[in-house]
Amino acid sequence: MKVYFIDIATTLLREAGVAGDMLHLLSTCMVVACALFVAWLLFWLLTHYLIPVVEKFTNFTSAKWDDILLNPRLLRVVAELLVVILMQTTLPPALVYYEAVRGIVSVACRVLLVAVAV
Repeated sequence: MKVYFIDIATTLLREAGVAGDMLHLLSTCMVVACALFVAWLLFWLLTHYLIPVVEKFTNFTSAKWDDILLNPRLLRVVAELLVVILMQTTLPPALVYYEAVRGIVSVACRVLLVAVAV
């Protein structure tokens, strides 16, 4: 059985004394906020640290194929794809209590994935 972060957040909030509809709302908000923060942090780390390191490495080498293959624009698109994939895998399970919103977010992530890939 999979343990989702929503179950952990719900348990923590229940132990803190939150009950009822507020329990589901707060646990969902906590998990969604954490997922968005992790996605932002991943994008920030990739664009501020990994891409410049790869760019310096490709400029250091004498080969031209790595300059073409690992250009900063392509690496930024790959970083964006990774963030969208992360959001697509974390947000729908976090919205388990809200099926309508879950469907909308799932479709939005798929559309965003296609838009970034194009």
